[in-house]
Amino acid sequence: LSLIQSPVTLYQRFVKYAGVETGDVVGGTLGANTSGVLSVYLVCTIPVVLAFYLKGKINRLLLFLLVIILFIPTTINETKFSLFILPFALVSPFLFLTTNKAKLRNVLLSSAITIVFLFIFTAIYNKIYVSTNQATLETQLKSKGYHSYLYHGDENLIQRRVGRFDSIELAFRQLSKSGHLLIGVGAGNASPCSLKKMEGEYFKKFSHYGPTQTYLTKTLWEFGIVGVILSVVFLLLVLRDAIALRVQNDIVGAISLGWISVIFIVGGTFIYFNTFGINIISYLFWYISGYLASKRYNMCTE
Repeated sequence: LSLIQSPVTLYQRFVKYAGVETGDVVGGTLGANTSGVLSVYLVCTIPVVLAFYLKGKINRLLLFLLVIILFIPTTINETKFSLFILPFALVSPFLFLTTNKAKLRNVLLSSAITIVFLFIFTAIYNKIYVSTNQATLETQLKSKGYHSYLYHGDENLIQRRVGRFDSIELAFRQLSKSGHLLIGVGAGNASPCSLKKMEGEYFKKFSHYGPTQTYLTKTLWEFGIVGVILSVVFLLLVLRDAIALRVQNDIVGAISLGWISVIFIVGGTFIYFNTFGINIISYLFWYISGYLASKRYNMCTE
């Protein structure tokens, strides 16, 4: 599922959508306008692959080939968010090793490799998109336009331009006014639905506030502060299981070591998109987290 994304995205970028200026259409097998989801998903696979190497399940050559193949789609689909999570994905598995033997050397080596990957990412991005965007990646990240993409502020609300951070702020503001900030307005009451009769009343009323734009926003609207706290607690419980299981030298230990990084990455996406409303992330995260929880339970009861 992961490795096939590389040839598919290369075909999309340079053949099928060769004349399209944006990288949003490069979504691999996930379809168009899913470039961000694809990049986050692939970045999550990298620490798991690294963990398999650190546990001696794959050799260095295979590790290098796998990481390169997984890295390619994130460089050609214009997902800037990858710049922020990729360094963590490459370095974090070394930090969570149970042994201190050569840990500092490995961290320094992985940090150097991360810098190389970031340079490659920037070079490829500028090569493909600078001619259309008329600005290098570095310039775009510093521009006011990129910052407003995340946060527009009150002056643009009337134009229905609600950024990711806007939606979180507006959720706090509106729920505080209505007295629902603590426990929200209820499950499904701020969510869209293909059947209009089943659509949440608060979504109909406040859809221009972007109530489902991010997972944090949606959780605030429907479950309030209590829901946000419970979501964090759940991630901490899964993290506890992964940390406990990472000492094992079998496949469970390898998955657990990589899953520690995945938990942090998935938690970080709560402010980026509606994480658990996305099937490829939600299904795999729940399945593997449940798998590790069952293994931890068996370990504790033996």
